[in-house]
Amino acid sequence: MYLDIKNYISKSLINLKLNLLARIFYFKNKLLIIESAQTIKEIMIKISRLKIKEKSELPIHLAIGHENLSATISAVKTNDDCFSLTHRNIHFNIALSKIKDYERIINETLLYDNSINNGNYGCMTMRNRKSGIKYTSSILGNNISVGLGIASGNLNNSVTWIQTGDGAIEEGAFYEAIVFAKSRNLPVIFIIENNNWSLGSSIKERRSEINIKYLSKSLGIDFQKIKSINSIFEISTKIYKARKRALNNPQIIEVNLKTLGGQKSLDREYQSYHCGIIKEEL
Repeated sequence: MYLDIKNYISKSLINLKLNLLARIFYFKNKLLIIESAQTIKEIMIKISRLKIKEKSELPIHLAIGHENLSATISAVKTNDDCFSLTHRNIHFNIALSKIKDYERIINETLLYDNSINNGNYGCMTMRNRKSGIKYTSSILGNNISVGLGIASGNLNNSVTWIQTGDGAIEEGAFYEAIVFAKSRNLPVIFIIENNNWSLGSSIKERRSEINIKYLSKSLGIDFQKIKSINSIFEISTKIYKARKRALNNPQIIEVNLKTLGGQKSLDREYQSYHCGIIKEEL
Protein backbone atom coordinates (compact mmCIF):
# COMPACT_ATOMS: atom_id res chain seq x y z
CA MET A 1 0.00 0.00 0.00
CA TYR A 2 2.80 2.38 0.97
CA LEU A 3 4.72 1.60 -2.21
CA ASP A 4 1.59 2.15 -4.34
CA ILE A 5 1.08 5.59 -2.81
CA LYS A 6 4.75 6.43 -3.24
CA ASN A 7 4.68 5.39 -6.92
CA TYR A 8 1.49 7.38 -7.50
CA ILE A 9 3.02 10.53 -5.99
CA SER A 10 6.22 10.03 -8.01
CA LYS A 11 4.32 9.64 -11.30
CA SER A 12 2.14 12.65 -10.48
CA LEU A 13 5.19 14.83 -9.89
CA ILE A 14 6.80 13.63 -13.13
CA ASN A 15 3.61 14.42 -15.08
CA LEU A 16 3.32 17.81 -13.38
CA LYS A 17 6.88 18.68 -14.40
CA LEU A 18 6.29 17.46 -17.96
CA ASN A 19 3.11 19.52 -18.26
CA LEU A 20 5.00 22.59 -17.08
CA LEU A 21 7.82 22.02 -19.55
CA ALA A 22 5.27 21.52 -22.37
CA ARG A 23 3.64 24.86 -21.56
CA ILE A 24 7.01 26.60 -21.50
CA PHE A 25 7.81 25.08 -24.89
CA TYR A 26 4.50 26.37 -26.26
CA PHE A 27 5.07 29.97 -25.11
CA LYS A 28 8.65 30.00 -26.39
CA ASN A 29 7.84 28.51 -29.82
CA LYS A 30 4.26 29.60 -30.60
CA LEU A 31 5.17 32.37 -33.06
CA LEU A 32 7.85 30.23 -34.74
CA ILE A 33 5.33 27.41 -35.29
CA ILE A 34 2.66 29.76 -36.66
CA GLU A 35 5.11 31.38 -39.10
CA SER A 36 6.45 27.99 -40.18
CA ALA A 37 2.94 26.62 -40.76
CA GLN A 38 2.04 29.62 -42.89
CA THR A 39 5.16 29.14 -45.00
CA ILE A 40 4.41 25.43 -45.48
CA LYS A 41 0.87 26.27 -46.60
CA GLU A 42 2.02 28.97 -49.01
CA ILE A 43 4.52 26.60 -50.65
CA MET A 44 1.84 23.92 -51.12
CA ILE A 45 -0.49 26.49 -52.68
CA LYS A 46 2.33 27.53 -55.00
CA ILE A 47 2.79 23.89 -56.05
CA SER A 48 -0.93 23.60 -56.74
CA ARG A 49 -0.94 26.68 -58.94
CA LEU A 50 2.12 25.50 -60.84
CA LYS A 51 0.46 22.16 -61.52
CA ILE A 52 -2.64 23.88 -62.88
CA LYS A 53 -0.59 26.36 -64.93
CA GLU A 54 1.55 23.67 -66.52
CA LYS A 55 -1.37 21.24 -66.88
CA SER A 56 0.76 18.57 -65.27
CA GLU A 57 -0.69 15.06 -65.07
CA LEU A 58 1.73 13.98 -62.33
CA PRO A 59 0.09 12.64 -59.14
CA ILE A 60 0.73 15.41 -56.61
CA HIS A 61 -0.60 14.92 -53.09
CA LEU A 62 -0.84 18.07 -51.02
CA ALA A 63 -1.51 18.35 -47.28
CA ILE A 64 -3.12 21.76 -46.94
CA GLY A 65 -4.73 21.69 -43.51
CA HIS A 66 -1.93 19.54 -42.02
CA GLU A 67 0.69 22.29 -41.76
CA ASN A 68 0.21 23.09 -38.05
CA LEU A 69 1.09 19.49 -37.23
CA SER A 70 4.27 19.25 -39.31
CA ALA A 71 5.45 22.70 -38.20
CA THR A 72 5.07 21.69 -34.55
CA ILE A 73 6.83 18.35 -34.98
CA SER A 74 9.69 20.15 -36.72
CA ALA A 75 10.03 22.43 -33.68
CA VAL A 76 9.92 19.51 -31.21
CA LYS A 77 12.18 16.93 -32.92
CA THR A 78 15.93 16.74 -32.36
CA ASN A 79 18.65 16.58 -35.01
CA ASP A 80 19.06 12.82 -34.53
CA ASP A 81 15.35 12.00 -34.97
CA CYS A 82 14.25 10.03 -38.04
CA PHE A 83 11.08 10.00 -40.12
CA SER A 84 9.24 7.28 -42.07
CA LEU A 85 6.46 8.91 -44.10
CA THR A 86 3.49 8.13 -46.32
CA HIS A 87 2.69 9.31 -49.84
CA ARG A 88 1.25 12.53 -48.36
CA ASN A 89 4.61 13.70 -47.10
CA ILE A 90 4.97 17.15 -48.68
CA HIS A 91 4.20 19.10 -45.46
CA PHE A 92 6.90 17.18 -43.57
CA ASN A 93 9.47 17.57 -46.34
CA ILE A 94 8.93 21.33 -46.26
CA ALA A 95 8.73 21.64 -42.47
CA LEU A 96 11.90 19.67 -41.83
CA SER A 97 13.98 21.27 -44.58
CA LYS A 98 16.01 24.45 -44.66
CA ILE A 99 14.86 27.49 -46.63
CA LYS A 100 17.49 26.87 -49.34
CA ASP A 101 15.82 23.52 -50.13
CA TYR A 102 12.27 24.84 -50.63
CA GLU A 103 12.62 25.50 -54.35
CA ARG A 104 14.19 22.08 -54.93
CA ILE A 105 11.23 20.44 -53.13
CA ILE A 106 8.82 22.30 -55.40
CA ASN A 107 10.81 21.16 -58.43
CA GLU A 108 10.70 17.53 -57.30
CA THR A 109 6.89 17.52 -57.40
CA LEU A 110 7.11 18.35 -61.11
CA LEU A 111 10.12 16.05 -61.78
CA TYR A 112 12.52 18.86 -62.70
CA ASP A 113 16.25 18.03 -62.74
CA ASN A 114 17.27 20.64 -60.17
CA SER A 115 15.27 19.07 -57.35
CA ILE A 116 15.65 17.38 -53.99
CA ASN A 117 15.84 13.88 -55.51
CA ASN A 118 16.93 14.94 -59.02
CA GLY A 119 13.39 14.43 -60.32
CA ASN A 120 13.54 10.67 -59.72
CA TYR A 121 10.95 10.27 -56.95
CA GLY A 122 8.24 12.85 -57.52
CA CYS A 123 5.80 13.95 -54.85
CA MET A 124 4.67 10.68 -53.28
CA THR A 125 8.12 9.25 -52.49
CA MET A 126 10.29 12.35 -52.23
CA ARG A 127 12.59 12.52 -49.22
CA ASN A 128 15.07 15.13 -48.09
CA ARG A 129 17.54 12.79 -46.41
CA LYS A 130 19.51 15.68 -44.93
CA SER A 131 16.46 16.58 -42.83
CA GLY A 132 16.10 13.15 -41.23
CA ILE A 133 13.56 11.66 -43.64
CA LYS A 134 14.83 8.12 -44.10
CA TYR A 135 11.92 6.65 -46.04
CA THR A 136 8.69 7.53 -47.84
CA SER A 137 6.26 5.21 -49.59
CA SER A 138 3.27 5.38 -51.89
CA ILE A 139 2.16 1.90 -50.74
CA LEU A 140 -0.52 1.94 -48.04
CA GLY A 141 0.97 0.98 -44.68
CA ASN A 142 4.37 0.12 -46.13
CA ASN A 143 6.29 2.82 -44.27
CA ILE A 144 5.04 1.60 -40.86
CA SER A 145 7.10 -1.60 -40.84
CA VAL A 146 10.10 0.15 -42.36
CA GLY A 147 9.87 2.74 -39.59
CA LEU A 148 10.32 -0.01 -37.01
CA GLY A 149 13.52 -1.10 -38.74
CA ILE A 150 14.78 2.46 -38.62
CA ALA A 151 13.88 2.72 -34.93
CA SER A 152 15.70 -0.53 -34.17
CA GLY A 153 18.96 1.12 -35.21
CA ASN A 154 18.33 4.45 -33.52
CA LEU A 155 21.06 6.36 -31.76
CA ASN A 156 20.64 6.97 -28.03
CA ASN A 157 18.00 9.62 -27.27
CA SER A 158 16.71 9.69 -30.85
CA VAL A 159 13.12 8.96 -31.83
CA THR A 160 11.57 7.66 -35.05
CA TRP A 161 8.37 9.39 -36.15
CA ILE A 162 6.11 7.08 -38.19
CA GLN A 163 3.38 8.87 -40.12
CA THR A 164 0.19 7.03 -41.07
CA GLY A 165 -3.51 7.69 -41.64
CA ASP A 166 -7.02 6.50 -40.86
CA GLY A 167 -6.90 4.22 -43.91
CA ALA A 168 -3.56 2.54 -43.22
CA ILE A 169 -4.48 1.65 -39.63
CA GLU A 170 -6.98 -0.82 -41.15
CA GLU A 171 -4.01 -2.80 -42.44
CA GLY A 172 -2.71 -5.73 -40.40
CA ALA A 173 0.74 -4.15 -40.59
CA PHE A 174 -0.36 -1.42 -38.18
CA TYR A 175 -1.44 -3.81 -35.43
CA GLU A 176 1.66 -5.94 -35.86
CA ALA A 177 3.81 -2.82 -35.76
CA ILE A 178 2.47 -1.46 -32.48
CA VAL A 179 2.73 -4.92 -30.86
CA PHE A 180 6.35 -5.20 -32.07
CA ALA A 181 7.17 -1.64 -30.98
CA LYS A 182 5.88 -2.33 -27.48
CA SER A 183 7.56 -5.74 -27.27
CA ARG A 184 10.93 -4.21 -28.20
CA ASN A 185 10.19 -0.95 -26.37
CA LEU A 186 11.22 1.01 -29.44
CA PRO A 187 11.51 4.82 -29.27
CA VAL A 188 8.78 5.53 -31.81
CA ILE A 189 5.86 7.92 -32.21
CA PHE A 190 3.03 6.83 -34.52
CA ILE A 191 1.30 9.91 -35.94
CA ILE A 192 -2.18 9.04 -37.24
CA GLU A 193 -3.47 11.81 -39.52
CA ASN A 194 -7.21 11.21 -39.47
CA ASN A 195 -8.86 13.18 -42.27
CA ASN A 196 -11.80 10.73 -42.49
CA TRP A 197 -11.02 9.66 -46.05
CA SER A 198 -9.22 6.78 -47.73
CA LEU A 199 -9.31 7.16 -51.51
CA GLY A 200 -13.02 7.64 -52.31
CA SER A 201 -14.61 6.43 -49.10
CA SER A 202 -15.20 7.95 -45.67
CA ILE A 203 -14.73 6.01 -42.44
CA LYS A 204 -18.48 5.67 -42.02
CA GLU A 205 -18.80 4.14 -45.49
CA ARG A 206 -15.99 1.63 -45.27
CA ARG A 207 -15.65 0.33 -41.70
CA SER A 208 -16.66 0.35 -38.06
CA GLU A 209 -14.94 2.63 -35.58
CA ILE A 210 -11.41 1.74 -34.47
CA ASN A 211 -10.88 3.00 -30.94
CA ILE A 212 -7.15 3.69 -30.90
CA LYS A 213 -7.27 4.79 -27.27
CA TYR A 214 -8.49 1.37 -26.08
CA LEU A 215 -6.19 -0.45 -28.49
CA SER A 216 -3.20 1.47 -27.14
CA LYS A 217 -4.25 0.86 -23.55
CA SER A 218 -4.52 -2.89 -24.14
CA LEU A 219 -0.86 -2.94 -25.15
CA GLY A 220 0.44 -0.48 -22.57
CA ILE A 221 1.24 2.16 -25.19
CA ASP A 222 0.77 5.85 -24.36
CA PHE A 223 -2.00 7.49 -26.40
CA GLN A 224 -3.03 11.09 -26.99
CA LYS A 225 -5.65 12.56 -29.30
CA ILE A 226 -5.41 16.00 -30.84
CA LYS A 227 -8.97 17.14 -31.41
CA SER A 228 -8.31 20.57 -32.93
CA ILE A 229 -5.71 21.00 -35.65
CA ASN A 230 -6.16 24.76 -35.24
CA SER A 231 -5.03 24.79 -31.60
CA ILE A 232 -1.28 25.35 -31.52
CA PHE A 233 -1.42 24.98 -27.74
CA GLU A 234 -3.02 21.53 -27.88
CA ILE A 235 -0.76 20.31 -30.69
CA SER A 236 2.50 21.59 -29.23
CA THR A 237 1.95 20.47 -25.64
CA LYS A 238 0.84 16.96 -26.62
CA ILE A 239 3.58 16.52 -29.24
CA TYR A 240 6.20 17.78 -26.79
CA LYS A 241 5.11 15.33 -24.08
CA ALA A 242 5.01 12.44 -26.56
CA ARG A 243 8.59 13.16 -27.70
CA LYS A 244 9.82 13.06 -24.10
CA ARG A 245 7.91 9.88 -23.23
CA ALA A 246 8.88 8.05 -26.43
CA LEU A 247 12.36 7.41 -25.08
CA ASN A 248 10.81 5.07 -22.51
CA ASN A 249 7.64 3.79 -24.20
CA PRO A 250 6.12 3.84 -27.73
CA GLN A 251 3.62 6.62 -28.36
CA ILE A 252 0.51 6.95 -30.54
CA ILE A 253 -1.00 10.32 -31.41
CA GLU A 254 -4.23 10.53 -33.40
CA VAL A 255 -4.85 13.90 -35.04
CA ASN A 256 -8.26 14.98 -36.31
CA LEU A 257 -7.86 17.21 -39.35
CA LYS A 258 -9.29 18.10 -42.73
CA THR A 259 -7.31 18.02 -45.97
CA LEU A 260 -8.22 21.08 -48.03
CA GLY A 261 -8.14 21.57 -51.80
CA GLY A 262 -8.88 19.18 -54.64
CA GLN A 263 -12.34 18.26 -55.85
CA LYS A 264 -15.82 18.63 -54.42
CA SER A 265 -18.46 16.07 -55.33
CA LEU A 266 -22.04 17.24 -55.72
CA ASP A 267 -23.57 14.33 -53.82
CA ARG A 268 -20.97 13.81 -51.09
CA GLU A 269 -19.17 15.58 -48.29
CA TYR A 270 -16.24 17.78 -49.30
CA GLN A 271 -13.16 15.65 -49.84
CA SER A 272 -9.64 16.11 -51.09
CA TYR A 273 -6.69 13.98 -52.13
CA HIS A 274 -4.62 15.51 -54.86
CA CYS A 275 -3.30 18.82 -56.00
CA GLY A 276 -5.90 21.08 -57.55
CA ILE A 277 -7.88 24.28 -57.09
CA ILE A 278 -7.75 25.34 -53.44
CA LYS A 279 -11.21 26.02 -52.02
CA GLU A 280 -10.00 27.48 -48.72
CA GLU A 281 -6.60 29.07 -49.34
CA LEU A 282 -6.12 31.33 -46.35
